[in-house]
Amino acid sequence: SANAEEYPLLQELELNDDQKEAVRDIFQDFRGELDDILTDDQKAQFWAAYRELQDVRAAGAAIDDLSDSQKEEIRAAMRETRADLSEVLTDEQLQELRTIRQTRRR
Repeated sequence: SANAEEYPLLQELELNDDQKEAVRDIFQDFRGELDDILTDDQKAQFWAAYRELQDVRAAGAAIDDLSDSQKEEIRAAMRETRADLSEVLTDEQLQELRTIRQTRRR
């Protein structure tokens, strides 16, 4: 089961309990979608890269042999996840999330 420890980004945002719960559900949905989209090998690559990079987009880019339809499905799942998060997090938290992501990317 997904928990906050797997998502260090979330530990940096001060979420209340309701938000934590909602965000966990969102991430679990995202994981479920990835499970449907990726092969076992690709999933292993994705999660290894994610643990190291803490960035979903970068982890997605680290997967070998993605078909165009897989890429599109992953992009759609990410868009959906971002949209769901923006309904749960405050504007300040979303801004902070963007800042954290940009700093990580350098």
